[in-house]
Amino acid sequence: MLNSTIILASLLVSLVSLVGIISLPLKIVKFAKYFVAIATGALLGDVFFHILPEIVDIPGISIDNVFLFTLLGIGAMFIFESIFRHIHCHEQLKHNHHESHNYSHDNLTQKSNNPLGTMNLIGNTLHNFLDGVLIASSFIVNPVAGWATTLAIIAHEIPIEMSNFALLIHSGFSRQKALIYNGLTAIFGLFGSLTVIFFGQILNEQLPYLSAFGAGFLLYIAMSDLIPEIHTNHSRKPNYLNFILIILAILLMYWLKTIES
Repeated sequence: MLNSTIILASLLVSLVSLVGIISLPLKIVKFAKYFVAIATGALLGDVFFHILPEIVDIPGISIDNVFLFTLLGIGAMFIFESIFRHIHCHEQLKHNHHESHNYSHDNLTQKSNNPLGTMNLIGNTLHNFLDGVLIASSFIVNPVAGWATTLAIIAHEIPIEMSNFALLIHSGFSRQKALIYNGLTAIFGLFGSLTVIFFGQILNEQLPYLSAFGAGFLLYIAMSDLIPEIHTNHSRKPNYLNFILIILAILLMYWLKTIES
């Protein structure tokens, strides 16, 4: 019975990824670039107001190890992205060579955003997996705590999933593909819950550090991928709107944290 409840709660959270459907009839493409700033603030707020504080509050946890694994997550993401971008650039140049011998700057920059969307999908996949782990762990402790955690995750996932959807569009994905890929990453929330159900006792001590490792992934994406993307705006005037959107997204995540408390 408990396992069925955990799976149901995980599926409900996974459905949040479909909030992108709301955006399908809207002219979201025109405003997608602003969601990069919103996604930045949402990720930073999620890491510093939700993920890391919850890990540190676990009794007996080593705070030094928490931050060590966060750094390891950042380093692992750096290595992975370096390899991924090298492969992507190599394939893109090879593709351009077969199409024509024109290696213009415009031709290369036209697809330069694609790695951003892919890296966001990778980070979101791990994020959803960790949400599933958190849901299952909470239900095992107490069913009431499990439902409270589920509602809290749904509340803070809605703005993040909306931002992810728009960011994928900004990165060159069609609206239909953005919805499909975002939905596929959401399935990993269920995988996270099933991992706890089947291997919870074995991995119990390692789960908090896995979450810290995942927090490092999200921090890297926000600081190394999203913020540089915002700075690609070559306007002579500073874009204060992006700064305001980042702050508002961070404040939203903080407000959701106060509701959870």
